[in-house]
Amino acid sequence: MPRQPTLVGQPVLIVVDIQKSAFMDHKAGIPVMPGYHANMERAISVVAAAHDAAIPVVFIQEIHRRDLVDYGRELDGTEDIHCMEGEPGTPVAFEEMGRRPDDYFIHKRRYSAFYGTELEILLKGLKAQTLILIGGLTDVCVHYTFVDAHQGDYYCRVIGDCVGGSSMAAHEASLNAMEYLQEGAVLTADQIAAELRSLRAPGIEDSTTRVHWVQAGQWCADIRVPLIRPGVGEAGSLSAMSGSDLAVVLSAEGFAGRTMLADGVCTWHREWNWRGFPCPVDAGTLWFNESGRLIEEGVHADYREEWRKLPGSSWRAEAAHSDDADGLLISDDRSFVLALGQRGAPA
Repeated sequence: MPRQPTLVGQPVLIVVDIQKSAFMDHKAGIPVMPGYHANMERAISVVAAAHDAAIPVVFIQEIHRRDLVDYGRELDGTEDIHCMEGEPGTPVAFEEMGRRPDDYFIHKRRYSAFYGTELEILLKGLKAQTLILIGGLTDVCVHYTFVDAHQGDYYCRVIGDCVGGSSMAAHEASLNAMEYLQEGAVLTADQIAAELRSLRAPGIEDSTTRVHWVQAGQWCADIRVPLIRPGVGEAGSLSAMSGSDLAVVLSAEGFAGRTMLADGVCTWHREWNWRGFPCPVDAGTLWFNESGRLIEEGVHADYREEWRKLPGSSWRAEAAHSDDADGLLISDDRSFVLALGQRGAPA
């Protein structure tokens, strides 16, 4: 058979048993090869690449009851008691791996992530065709998950420098066995990152708008103005400006209102709105990237924004009123945003 493409159809990243113990000095009950911890740290970059490419990510956790009733034959070999509930090394390393609110999570009682779990149902729902495996152990849970996926007719890829075995010999033997089943299955972190980057839509980058987001408790304001704005010159009012200059000034957008956070999704309520928004609900997921920038991705609209915090900002909000309008004033010691709307008028 000819060698298959690296990614076929919908890929899904499976993070196999990267639990808190992966970042501890000692992995209770399980021997690990030299370089195991470095490989788990490298796996963080693969999760980030999957997130950037909008690829579904599924975290798998092996966990066992404290009365040992669900270990089965796992303790008949080299391994001692491991992944027991309530132990510090058992929880999934969500923080270390950069888990996002829309990632999936499945726990298991056996080595294969398919055995006695809902993984197959989830993958069918995601219309998965290619599974990308990272985690541990290479020769146990990763290998057995790979084989079950192979027998389920998935295209399987394992990231060789993002998995770790019980020994170097066992690690390499299992990688060879997986490569035997599917030629081209074993990849490096750099190779899979390049493949995932190729899946990202080219998109459109807006470099002509300056955006300011101010937040004071639950209240927020967002204004978007042209990066290059005409000077007002001698104009004492909008009516005195030229038509072309006025069109640029009036192309600005903005809104103000309450910010609500629920189930990992941030929703901005446009109680004062200028020039609208194409989606009826303005909502997004938020997280910080490696450089400390706040990343926002749309939930009901396809967009991605990167926010940079200005140093020394401390905003406060207060009600603002005029004879026929109600509004909101958000300010600090240097600048302000004022939103006013006629009473009873729709946003």
